[in-house]
Amino acid sequence: MESDAPTFSEWQDNANAICQQEVPSIGNKMDEATGSFVEMDEKSDPAQSERDAVSHNFDVAGEAFLHLAGDWQALEKPDDHKDGVKNLIRAAHDVGYSYSAMAYAVSHNEDTGHLITQQLGAHKILALEAQALKLEQCQELLGKPEDWSAPAD
Repeated sequence: MESDAPTFSEWQDNANAICQQEVPSIGNKMDEATGSFVEMDEKSDPAQSERDAVSHNFDVAGEAFLHLAGDWQALEKPDDHKDGVKNLIRAAHDVGYSYSAMAYAVSHNEDTGHLITQQLGAHKILALEAQALKLEQCQELLGKPEDWSAPAD
């Protein structure tokens, strides 16, 4: 009995197409969240309204990654590489949730150091999963695993 599932190559094409479509939007949202956070973090006592604006930017970026994960989840899975596809989707969810955790911490004036480290780790895992599945078009958005290493102090 033959499967109606797409081939792995067909799935890759569809997953890469999603990345190509989402790259500009997600990239802008990540840049906005990070940029606004850095700007706020340079101030000694930012106003709550500024914290809320930065928090909102993190929420928007997190929602974009959850949307990306949902788009990948909606694709029909190939019969092979199922674990890899599942890991990719889980990793995208984890990145989205890491942005949500940052949003909460910023809004509530909590320490974000450990969350930044977790977020870098989540991004690195997502990049590793995309690399393992050979999603070249997604590399523009997700970067390479080494792009997400914590900066040296």
